[in-house]
Amino acid sequence: MNKIVSSLLAAAISATVLAGCTPSAKNSASSQRQTSSKKVASESTQSTQAHKKAPVATFANNTLTASTGTIKITGQRQVASAFPNHQQLLITYDYSNQSTKQQVPSDLWSKHFKATQDGKNLVSGSLSLSGQNSDSDNDDINNSVTPVDAGQHVTVAAMYKISPSAGPVTLTVHDGQKNIGTTTLTINANESN
Repeated sequence: MNKIVSSLLAAAISATVLAGCTPSAKNSASSQRQTSSKKVASESTQSTQAHKKAPVATFANNTLTASTGTIKITGQRQVASAFPNHQQLLITYDYSNQSTKQQVPSDLWSKHFKATQDGKNLVSGSLSLSGQNSDSDNDDINNSVTPVDAGQHVTVAAMYKISPSAGPVTLTVHDGQKNIGTTTLTINANESN
């Protein structure tokens, strides 16, 4: 009797295994994979289309507008440097926090702006240790790293080491994917072009 039960059990297992290998089971698994792939592709296309419709940031009239804030470049001037044999370009800007939480102005600046002079990337500058910068310049630089409450506005500055004889500084503005604008800043001037 054990031999009969064992034989029947073996036959049932074999039939189940063979049923899993039929073309309809394979087609079903393949069909599920294709449906899943189509769903992912569709979601990716929708995400890309939504991203194209809503730009991350815009730049016009020396003003960057992003979802978390705005930066309006208000001027620039050459200032003393903490580094020997260097000068710095101090770029002043008005920052408005348009998010719902505190933001640090320099975070938005460094995310969207790149400074170059004579084709070379510029390095951020530092306040002069000799005290040659005005209190206003010092306040503007300090404001760049101080959190700003939601809905608030502050005057801020960015600073770059420059070569006074290498010509103007170009600020290239990008939105994370592409360049969205440029502005040229003249050395020893108080206005941006």
